[in-house]
Amino acid sequence: MIDKLTISLTLENPDCGTEAERATFGLFAMTANEHLLTAGEDMGNRKLLHGPYVPGCHIAEWLVWNWWRLRWEVRRPSVRRPSDEGALANWNFAHQMSTIGEGYVWPNVTIFSDGVLSCLSSEPSSDPETVLFCYLGASGRQWVRAETLENPIDGFVGDVLMRLDKEEIGGSNLHRLWNDLSEERENPELACYRRLEAQLGYEPDEADESELKSWLDDANKLGEKALGEIVADVKLGDHTSSSVIHEQDFVEIAERDGFEANPNDAIKLDNKTGMSQPGSVQAWHLGQNFAQRIRSQENLGDQPIYNEVLTGFAGAMKDAISGKSDHPALIYLFCT
Repeated sequence: MIDKLTISLTLENPDCGTEAERATFGLFAMTANEHLLTAGEDMGNRKLLHGPYVPGCHIAEWLVWNWWRLRWEVRRPSVRRPSDEGALANWNFAHQMSTIGEGYVWPNVTIFSDGVLSCLSSEPSSDPETVLFCYLGASGRQWVRAETLENPIDGFVGDVLMRLDKEEIGGSNLHRLWNDLSEERENPELACYRRLEAQLGYEPDEADESELKSWLDDANKLGEKALGEIVADVKLGDHTSSSVIHEQDFVEIAERDGFEANPNDAIKLDNKTGMSQPGSVQAWHLGQNFAQRIRSQENLGDQPIYNEVLTGFAGAMKDAISGKSDHPALIYLFCT
């Protein structure tokens, strides 16, 4: 994975639009892993371009307002019931650049993250004969580390703000949004709150405060990474508020259905040279690599692995696989 993202704006001098639009108007381009996400054809001039001519101020506002959700919210939820359609529309506005509005044909670029990896996908224009700029969508899906989103977004927003300041356009909505975001990111407690809001699919200050505090209490006991996994399951699973599992539920289930295990007894790789690091590849690639290394280290060949051996590798008893549970989607190991 190349793990590279660029966001640029080549300024032009238009003769229409608001002061902020004229000051930040130019050719907008995004690349991910050296793949151009914004490429398309200017249908009026029949000319291929790296991106559309648009005001950068609107893109910057969209990136800043949705920063927490772009950085931390998983892929779009499934629509299982009519009531899910509202959540899907909400997700689209936060993750699809084409929803920015203001009368421009914005890139068909979608961005979402799981906190470790971020996906940037570009789609071709659905009806090329009716748009002024037809997107090619040739780059498909590109993956970068989630942290890789931050510097290019910060740099792009900073460039737009600098352009506004140069034209003496101060106190704009973008200035206010950027100041708010900067304060949130610098305050660890507030950042944790905003991150959880985003993981649950809420806009800033949209969530019920008591609900958020309940989740944050779980984070203090389970850990923020574990909470992120639970919240992702809430977002992508078929859950109602009454079926969501919280910290105390985990304790009760572990005591009732769990099995003793000792992580110190789990198998360890003798040589991790050349292993991909978590976050550098998709999780299934990492798991596949570990499994192949373990097979080689333990001389297992291509033969099936018996439950006793597999659970021993995890530092658990074989009942951890063969035992019955009312919660088959979860594995509970009550560690000693």
